[in-house]
Amino acid sequence: MRKSAVIILILSIMASSLSAQSSKKGSISGSVHCTDGNHPIDFASVVLPRSNQYTLTDKDGNFYIKNVPAGEVLLSIQFFGMEQLDTLIVAPPNGKNIHLKLQMTPTSFHI
Repeated sequence: MRKSAVIILILSIMASSLSAQSSKKGSISGSVHCTDGNHPIDFASVVLPRSNQYTLTDKDGNFYIKNVPAGEVLLSIQFFGMEQLDTLIVAPPNGKNIHLKLQMTPTSFHI
């Protein structure tokens, strides 16, 4: 009986710890467009390198990453033919979302 009470207590502590950790996370969404003509960039790679989270933009240039740790994070966007875009942002806590409007610059090829 006593062993069962200890196990239940440990599980309760673990569950409350997980709940507290998830409340410290938010989400990042946004759109990625080209500076040359302002058209959406579809299937660009959107990465949070420090947390190994990533996604791709959709056909309209939109992206969404959930469970982002609150605080300063590096957001890196890559697409062939565009300059890599790295930006520091502050991810919100408590399930909140930050929405970004980002623009990428075409690369210059010299032959």
